[in-house]
Amino acid sequence: MTRTLGIFFLFIVCGQMARADTAAQIIMNRRAAVTVSPVRLFDDSSYTKQTETTFTEGELVEVIGETTQEHLDNTQNQTFKWYKVRTATGQIGWIFGDNLAVVLSEFSIDATLRPFYKKSARFDNGFEKATVWVAGTNGHDWKDPRYPQDNPSYKEFYLVVTNERGKSVVLNYANESETSKKNLQSLYFQDLTENKIDEIIIETASTPAGGTVEERILEVYSFKAGALSKIFEERLTLLWEKDVPSPALSKFVEIEGSTIRMAYLDFIDCDKYAQGLPTDSRSKTQERCIEYVTYSFVWDAATRQFKPLYQPTRRTVQAVVNQPTILTATPSVSAAQTAYIQPNDRLQIIKHYENIKIQNGVKTIESWFYVKHPAGVLGYILAPKVSLKNIEHSSLLKSYYDNPPLMKQDWHSPNRFVSIRNP
Repeated sequence: MTRTLGIFFLFIVCGQMARADTAAQIIMNRRAAVTVSPVRLFDDSSYTKQTETTFTEGELVEVIGETTQEHLDNTQNQTFKWYKVRTATGQIGWIFGDNLAVVLSEFSIDATLRPFYKKSARFDNGFEKATVWVAGTNGHDWKDPRYPQDNPSYKEFYLVVTNERGKSVVLNYANESETSKKNLQSLYFQDLTENKIDEIIIETASTPAGGTVEERILEVYSFKAGALSKIFEERLTLLWEKDVPSPALSKFVEIEGSTIRMAYLDFIDCDKYAQGLPTDSRSKTQERCIEYVTYSFVWDAATRQFKPLYQPTRRTVQAVVNQPTILTATPSVSAAQTAYIQPNDRLQIIKHYENIKIQNGVKTIESWFYVKHPAGVLGYILAPKVSLKNIEHSSLLKSYYDNPPLMKQDWHSPNRFVSIRNP
């Protein structure tokens, strides 16, 4: 009898072990989820029957069920589903959805993320064997209980890295709520600290509700003591004035090896122009002087931070003429001419100037550059007649000047502003 019980017990244990999935198998083959903040496990889908089991951020679980409807959280201002989960130890219970990010399907995520979706990765500090995946929370802000269908959505999206023991680190890359929206612009895995372990490089764009200017941010995260640590951050958004985007929109970023280089066109008040050229100031609301700015950072292993490699330098913007044309004394096609210029003549761009024209009752923007010709002649030229040279913003600004928006708040571009070059 004792032997029979022993064999039965061994059969049960072996059966449990056979059914137990590794963390990677749960992510690949099950409905995985991860805790994104400290949570408690409950016996049912309410706050009344709590267990003693709690989890910190980054615990992998398997979702095996969920409520049909969303429920109010314990602060009564948001609604989420409850999820029935199986933990790594086999315990079954319920977790409220505001603290749980559930795996997303490959085709529901941003195309930028698909090359990394459910892929193996190697980091350090316990994440030498890891899996990268994507998860999200999905609920609503609670505004009017009479019309739940009209409550605004509340969503958060996470890049998740899980090790073979089921421990995860999470990185919020996007969200959507009544107050703001954040989108992923670019994502890279690249070794910037020269330790043969990739950092996570992420560019996001956030827009407040009712806002028009995207706040672009570049961040670099590195693994440190089993957690993601931010080791670099740079604001990329360029402004014409408060809440009005610059025609250049964003700094361009070039990353090569352990160096991060920034380059952008700065549309500045002509009182701050540093190039020693006459600016012919006419209207502070219609004009900006233009300078090309570059600077860079390099990783310093001794201090474990990015340090300035080159301080910001400013120089004049160069351009080439596209077609035979004239320079005028003022920004008007009927103004007196100051010089006749040929295709391929090179110019120094000093200033951007714009006129509002009304043609057939329709308002349009006419853009001009104030320039200096190599012969020393100064004058105005219609912006579409020249091409900016040797700067990253050339194609972006060609699109802008070929068809300038009446309101700069309407100016957007699909251009990518971050690039990675292999050393």
